[in-house]
Amino acid sequence: MATFAVKQLEVLVKDPEGSGTPVPISDIETLDVSLNSNVEQYSTLGEVFERAVKTGAAMELSLEGKYNDTDPGQIKLRETWDKVGAQAEKTITIKYPNGDSFDVTGPIGINNYGGGGANDVGSFSASMNSNGTPVFVPASPSK
Repeated sequence: MATFAVKQLEVLVKDPEGSGTPVPISDIETLDVSLNSNVEQYSTLGEVFERAVKTGAAMELSLEGKYNDTDPGQIKLRETWDKVGAQAEKTITIKYPNGDSFDVTGPIGINNYGGGGANDVGSFSASMNSNGTPVFVPASPSK
């Protein structure tokens, strides 16, 4: 993958299960994508150095920007603020400039819903943890 500016990414959200058309999340300033690993360390008798085993993995997304009550993507994310279980889940798609994309489904946590200082533009932030394996979709090969 070639080098790209984060502002070149397209970030979309939709309801899980493929229903509805994905809508862009436009008024965000930062997107953090973390690949987290669960690692268990243990010691056995007679060994000085610990051993380690990777026991799981997850992807976490964090979105931050300005609150915008007309941004279709923010509206879709804000639908989850008072939901639990499967009702709190959305699918976020991150499209890269070369055509590759990641589809990540999981629960949405709304962290900031328009707060800030008196002279600030209200903030918006949300986070997501993958519920299962994110789906990587490679770009279609050029013909």
